[in-house]
Amino acid sequence: MLLWQKDMNKDNIIFTELVDIDEAELADINQLIIDTWAYQEWNKQENVLPMADFFLETILLTSTKVFVAKDKGKIIGVVAAALTPDLLSKSRIRYRQLEALSLIINQGKPETVFDFYLETMKLNEELIQQSKEAFDAALNLLILNENYKGLGLGSKLYQLFLDYLKENKAKTFFLLTDSYSNYPFYEKKGLKRIASRRFSWSNNAEVSEEDVEEYYVYSGSVG
Repeated sequence: MLLWQKDMNKDNIIFTELVDIDEAELADINQLIIDTWAYQEWNKQENVLPMADFFLETILLTSTKVFVAKDKGKIIGVVAAALTPDLLSKSRIRYRQLEALSLIINQGKPETVFDFYLETMKLNEELIQQSKEAFDAALNLLILNENYKGLGLGSKLYQLFLDYLKENKAKTFFLLTDSYSNYPFYEKKGLKRIASRRFSWSNNAEVSEEDVEEYYVYSGSVG
C-alpha cells in the first residue's frame, strides 16, 4: 500500500461548489489537467502551463456550475456543468471563432501543438453539430487526481453534476471526450456514444497510430 493511502481518509474529503476561484485553486486545477492529459509528454516545457490554462479558462467561461473535491484544502477533483439551451447556435458561433483564430495564427495549416489543439476544438464543434441534438446541458469536465481513483470520488462528482441538472429541470446532456481519456467510465454510467471521428496530430504523409486520436460525443439522460 502506498504511503498516501495509509494517511488518507476519504471521509475527510470535502465536496463544494467553486465560487470566486483564487490563484491557488487555479494552480491546483491546472496541475490536474497537466497530469491527466500528460501535457509534459507532448508539449514544450514553456508551453505546458499556458496550454493548460487556456483549456481551463475555456471550461470556466462556458460552465454554469463547478464543483470540486478537496483534501486538506487542495483540489483533487473537478466536475464542471453547463446548461445549454442554445447549444447548436452557440456551437456554430464558436466554430467560426475558432476558424478565425486558426487562420490568424497559422493560415489554416497547423504546425505547432497549439495549432493542432485548435483543430481538435473545431472538430468537437463539428461533432456537436453532426449530432443535430439540442441537449439541455453539457458535462464540460470531470477529472480526478490519479492517486484518489478507486474510492468512488469520481462517481460522487458525477452525482453532483446530475443533481445540479435535476435542480434545473435538465433532461438530457452530452459530453465530449477522446480515446486518451477514461471514456469507459461514462459507458458504465449508461451514456451512449453518438458520434466519433479520428484525428491525426501530424502533417506527415505516413501517420503512425501514436499520432492518431479518436474524439467522441456521448449522450446521457437525467434519471
